[in-house]
Amino acid sequence: MVHTPESGAHPARVALRVLPAVDALGEIAILTRDAVRGCLRRPPAWSTLIDQLEHVGWRSLSIVGLTALSMGMVLALQLGNFLERFGAKMFVSRIVGVSLVREMSPILTALMLGGRVGAGITAELGTMAVTEQIDAIRALGASPVRVLVVPRLVAVM
Repeated sequence: MVHTPESGAHPARVALRVLPAVDALGEIAILTRDAVRGCLRRPPAWSTLIDQLEHVGWRSLSIVGLTALSMGMVLALQLGNFLERFGAKMFVSRIVGVSLVREMSPILTALMLGGRVGAGITAELGTMAVTEQIDAIRALGASPVRVLVVPRLVAVM
């Protein structure tokens, strides 16, 4: 097939757009491999792990509780109005309790933790990259993945 201007993008231009994406995907795969290896070899330092567990768990408790409370109130209000038509308003508390505990709470907790903790970790590591702290860890002979990524990954899991 002969390339004509009407036949679409030039293959070299396509390659210039695709290669950086493939390169980034490869870097993500290498980081994932190194992080999993770091988790399986030996546990991270306890002090770092406890700090991350506090950050991920304890400090997130208020936002998760507030989200569950507001979702429970909205669910009770909507369900109460609906069940009132059938004379089953007395079952609202049971239905809301079961639906929150079994179905909605795990999803809401995962979303809140993913948003809050994910944004915090990203901002912290991004700031460390800008201020060249990650390069300093490398210069000292330590693995940034082992020091920074593994404790956060273990705490999130």
